[in-house]
Amino acid sequence: VSGSVCERVVRQADVPVLTTRATEASDPHGYDEILVPTDGSEAAAAAIDHGVAIATAFDARVHAVNVVDINTISARAEYTPPTRLLEDLTEAGEAATERIAERAREADMDVVTEVTEGFPARDLLDYAEDTDVDLITMGTAGRTGLNRYLLGSTTERIIRHAEMPVLAVNAREH
Repeated sequence: VSGSVCERVVRQADVPVLTTRATEASDPHGYDEILVPTDGSEAAAAAIDHGVAIATAFDARVHAVNVVDINTISARAEYTPPTRLLEDLTEAGEAATERIAERAREADMDVVTEVTEGFPARDLLDYAEDTDVDLITMGTAGRTGLNRYLLGSTTERIIRHAEMPVLAVNAREH
């Protein structure tokens, strides 16, 4: 319930926190592919400028990705959400990734966008591995207490399992 020291620092820090695990994927010499995931929230938006700034510094490609969270729209595995709801969520995901793409284009960066349905933490990690992402830059709401326990955190799950560094930007301060 209390989480790790790293997760607590990420939740409470007033500045972005770069986490990295000692893996073969951790290369401190630069970044070529930077993933900036978004769910369209203000928390996710807090990381956009950081991701684009790092991409600019390393002349990296930005990957703006949205995963429509099927957990939130289906109570049971056999339940099929209404088509219009999926369309609405996909359109919102496209708008969110396009905001990142516009910001990257303004900085004259190469950008890739993708919207998919699935389970955000798992699918973002799969995307990062499949596209050889060197860094994930994402926002976090910095939830604490019962909200964190009940709602969980995609950012914390990614920090726990990512093979590459993760820059977490706490939206509370933005």
